[in-house]
Amino acid sequence: MKKVVKVFFSFVSVLLGVLVLAFLFKPFYEGYINAGHAVGADYLMHLSNLEYFYEHGRFPISDWQATWFGGYPVIEGYPYLHYYLMKPVVSLVGDAATAMEYYAIATLFLYFVASFGLFYYVCKNFPLALFLTTILLYGADSGMALFEHGFVTFSSSQLFLPLVLLAVIAARQRKSSRLWVLVG
Repeated sequence: MKKVVKVFFSFVSVLLGVLVLAFLFKPFYEGYINAGHAVGADYLMHLSNLEYFYEHGRFPISDWQATWFGGYPVIEGYPYLHYYLMKPVVSLVGDAATAMEYYAIATLFLYFVASFGLFYYVCKNFPLALFLTTILLYGADSGMALFEHGFVTFSSSQLFLPLVLLAVIAARQRKSSRLWVLVG
């Protein structure tokens, strides 16, 4: 019975933490979505890549993108995983620019949620985990790559850092070869 209560309170703590993070993240979300213009130097390049992948995206090893001089293999370009992950969002929203903005801000929010999960897993202390995540949210310029420079793929890739660190810590603590395979 004690284990059920402990799991329940952990779930409620994480849910409460995510809700608090959503409240703290709201000004960043509104400022980015309501900006009304392209933000940053690489924004338009990412937009053209997304539109290309939406219209012509095949398996990356066999695909060729002819947008720069004579073209180049897609495998050599920017991290194409995010363009493929944005394809359903484009289908849902109908506009590549809006879909890219929603995807970028959503993955940035998920980065903070994953960081909160990492801090909570490591320290087992809800207020401390929330405090560290708040510092990360407001003080570490985690959103600068997106808000100032328009680096959508870089900003979206930040999400993987706390997830990989969490998997490494969990694999080491549990001595699980399956988790090590996932991390590797």
